[in-house]
Amino acid sequence: MFVLDIAQRLSNRYAIRKVLMKRTIGVLMDFFVPGLVEGAGAFAREHGLIIDPRWAVRADWMPDQPGWDAVLVNIVDHDESLGRVASLRIPMVNMNQRTEHIFPKALFDYASCAAPVVEEFVRLGLERVAVVDWPTDPVERHARKGLLVEARKSALTVVPIEGWVSGYKLGESAERLVDALGSLGEGVGFFCAHAGLVYSMMKVMDRRDLRIPVIVIDKDVQRTAEMSPIPLTAVVPDFWQQGYEAARLAYEMLEGRLEPGRRKVVRSKFCQLVRRESTGSLTTKDPAVVKALHGIQESDLSILSVDAVVRYVGVSRRTLEQRFKRETRTTLHQAILNRQMDDATRLLIAGDMTVSEVADACGFSSVHYFSSAYKRERGVTPGSIRRTGAGGSGGSGAAG
Repeated sequence: MFVLDIAQRLSNRYAIRKVLMKRTIGVLMDFFVPGLVEGAGAFAREHGLIIDPRWAVRADWMPDQPGWDAVLVNIVDHDESLGRVASLRIPMVNMNQRTEHIFPKALFDYASCAAPVVEEFVRLGLERVAVVDWPTDPVERHARKGLLVEARKSALTVVPIEGWVSGYKLGESAERLVDALGSLGEGVGFFCAHAGLVYSMMKVMDRRDLRIPVIVIDKDVQRTAEMSPIPLTAVVPDFWQQGYEAARLAYEMLEGRLEPGRRKVVRSKFCQLVRRESTGSLTTKDPAVVKALHGIQESDLSILSVDAVVRYVGVSRRTLEQRFKRETRTTLHQAILNRQMDDATRLLIAGDMTVSEVADACGFSSVHYFSSAYKRERGVTPGSIRRTGAGGSGGSGAAG
């Protein structure tokens, strides 16, 4: 027993030493993005690393000696924190568009958001899309560049709005933007990379009873697009993949396969369109329709149906269908199907489930019915989406 006890203690010490010898990658942010931490953590678990996210919310709280072997940095405007982490002289990966001088980089390609945006505007039958002219903002600049490319493919005209910025007076800027949109007439949509700015615009649009289709890039942990006075259709970037690729770059530097500071950029491109039908409707003041839209968006797909939505709202089916069609220009059935298709696409791209499992999770009675519906609605088979998503989810490296 004594010998076994000694052996057990030695084994425990060896295990503790092995854990302590694991290399640690810190995550430092002044603009918190949960997906970045989650993706980095997934890579770390696969490769025997430790992720330290203690200052992923408050970069300015980082101590002088955090004990990191490498660090992933998403600093927007806190230069003091950036200077302190640079003084550590450890491998650093830049995850922010604004700190252009720091390499290597793992970035989200905001230009890739344009494809689903243009597809949605075309689906709505629009001919023009307005964008803010904001050349000093890198996110807006990249998103607009992608929009110009995708718009040319579909004969959608891009209309820039200039002279709208009013210093730090967000209210005045929002008023100017809404003035400009109102002057464009019908048949126009609006695309903006910043949900916070559009949130202010929605308050003005709601007051003026102005409704046009609006799409934003939803990169805010506050869920701004969802909480807007008029819920906003949004493109949601895959920050998980960005965090995963950032950790990969840090690991390559720790392993000596990548020189720290090398001008290498890895871009993640996958994103998901979250459609909120109230965005582009003529009016959203009908409480029954607002409640129906909320039920469609939030309900478990396994129990979601037209009858379930009718029971949730509490009015007759005929009344709700008529009011819903008048307000949203689509049917209850189609709105539910859109939700099913969006969720199915997300699950197929993730690649963790079979097509049959996705069909069941999204409320379809058979994989055959699901496959037929998906091909009809999205123009491709679910199997092809799953193969493309599972095989192409990694970012592509390029020297910058």
